[in-house]
Amino acid sequence: MAREDRRQGSPEAIKSIVGREFGRMTSGRELPAAVATGWRAAVGDQVAHRALPVRLQRGTLLVRVANSTWLAELQLLAPSIVQKLALMAGCAKVERLRFEIGSLPERRSRRGPAAALRPPNTAPLPGEIARALDQLEDQVLKEKIERAIARHR
Repeated sequence: MAREDRRQGSPEAIKSIVGREFGRMTSGRELPAAVATGWRAAVGDQVAHRALPVRLQRGTLLVRVANSTWLAELQLLAPSIVQKLALMAGCAKVERLRFEIGSLPERRSRRGPAAALRPPNTAPLPGEIARALDQLEDQVLKEKIERAIARHR
């Protein structure tokens, strides 16, 4: 839909808005969906909010980072990130990472700015919950449950 039509209040499909904005953020290059979702799984939420995969070209994943501190940190972690990505379906094409400093989409906290700054509660879990978590064999699930409990305490 032409830009003039949007100004006149004509509806626009969400698919076209998302496609346009994603294309703008990634300089119009394709990024496989598996790599985009695999990135968050490989690096975790905290890093994913400060480092955005932009494009995959000839085995090199270009990642836009918030600042030079994140660039330096991720350069040190790059070999382990590439290994984690290699184990994920659809991410085997990522052979190396390259980082650039640039603007990232604004991060919005669902819990508000005060909650985003509050340190997590590290008090021991109540006995019954701790015993139930100790019985879980899936370590990833256990860690996610512990983080969820800490956020809401």
